[in-house]
Amino acid sequence: MEPGRKADTNCKITLYSNGFTIDDGPFRSFTDPNNQQFMASLKNGRVPEELRGKYKEGLNVGLDDKTSEEYKEPPPPKYVEFSGSGTSLGGGAPTSTAIQRDHTATIEPIKVDKSKPITRIIIRLHDGKTQEAEVNLDTRVSAIFDYVWSLAPVDGEFQLIAGFPPKPLTDVNQTVEEAGLEDSKITQRLV
Repeated sequence: MEPGRKADTNCKITLYSNGFTIDDGPFRSFTDPNNQQFMASLKNGRVPEELRGKYKEGLNVGLDDKTSEEYKEPPPPKYVEFSGSGTSLGGGAPTSTAIQRDHTATIEPIKVDKSKPITRIIIRLHDGKTQEAEVNLDTRVSAIFDYVWSLAPVDGEFQLIAGFPPKPLTDVNQTVEEAGLEDSKITQRLV
């Protein structure tokens, strides 16, 4: 990073009495040897190597001190039985943005063409976990629905919510660029 240049990436580390999370990601226990070097760097006032490698342009790290609390896994979401129509991703105008899938289908990760423009999307799944995905600007929203379903399948339907103010993605035939999803955050919401 150039001297005098302010890092524009924010990263939130939440500390609990028994471990920590990064950007509301999965819980990481203090007893895990892989996390001990990370914590040693924090205690010495340094940005951990793991984060420096991920954010090469620099970042602002925020600490949320909840060391008086023990981290507890959130309860699993209540699943809603499917009661309505699904959305066809094969053609025609979508009549619903809620997606229901066949649980026997195998979905592959989103294919990225490195010769085309690429963006990063952070996906918050219905179970509270987060996943980062690289996609091309011409990737269809339908491919993101497929990918999210492969990460967190549900019994019933879900929507993908994005933007500010947050709203459901309604046109699965749009590209990432057309839907304004460059460097965005998307949330999977059960319906």
